Amino acid sequence: MALSQEVHEAGQEVTSATGVTLPGILNRILGNFLSWPFNVTSACVVDPDGNRTEIFASVVYVASGSGATPGTHDIPADNAAVVIDACECLDLENFRASYERIAQAKRLKKSAAPSLEGTPITTITLGVIFALRSALPLEKCAEELERLNAQTPSPEWPDMVVVASTGTVNYAVQFPGESVSADFLPPAERAVVTYTPPLYVIIVMRPTEAYTFNKMLAFMIAHLNIFSPGAKSAHMARPRITLSFNGLVLFATVAELVYAQDLGSCGETLGSSSLPGRILTSTHFPARR
Repeated sequence: MALSQEVHEAGQEVTSATGVTLPGILNRILGNFLSWPFNVTSACVVDPDGNRTEIFASVVYVASGSGATPGTHDIPADNAAVVIDACECLDLENFRASYERIAQAKRLKKSAAPSLEGTPITTITLGVIFALRSALPLEKCAEELERLNAQTPSPEWPDMVVVASTGTVNYAVQFPGESVSADFLPPAERAVVTYTPPLYVIIVMRPTEAYTFNKMLAFMIAHLNIFSPGAKSAHMARPRITLSFNGLVLFATVAELVYAQDLGSCGETLGSSSLPGRILTSTHFPARR
């Protein structure tokens, strides 16, 4: 069986879960596609100063002699690669609560990233909001994400919103004058200290439907491959889907993404919905109209 089909069938099993069984099923299935040095469990994340998150349904972490083992509930912040805040039904209240829990995990203190010449590496914790179904249209999730992002430092933003069997909301990269290029992963520590790439970061909605779990796992594995160089992660085949994109035009800055001015609507239309656009300015580049 092709790996993409295997992941697709696993995703159908996740979709059939209930709120009570979701953490166990999700962790078991994610564990099937991860190998050393990664483990996955329900846990909270703790930093060296004793700051602690609430328990996440899933924490993908690097196993080590000093790290937690399955069955415990404390994962050191340095070891936490991905946190997934999962619920059965996503409504506005749940969305805002999940957003804050992920922001809390991303605020935790971590050790400085090692400097490895010629090897991309990140210590950033990826944050995913996951729901079996949603009381909100995907467009409303994207609009609420935009609203919360506008008042939150970009290092604390969630990286993907997933509604099983419906679709995903995440960020993509677009270079000026070109179409959308690829998904955007959170920048590694000091990644843009010496050079700020001239690119836009756009919120995109993808109606991945039955292949939503494929999309989420592919996104996670891309991050895990730079969180721990050399890890034996499964190489995913992404489903080929032709989409129209619409969202927020953001501009990369030296330290983070910062809202600068309202541009009205921008981008192409996805269905009948058009999201408001905002451009971000950089200390290196003037705001563009």
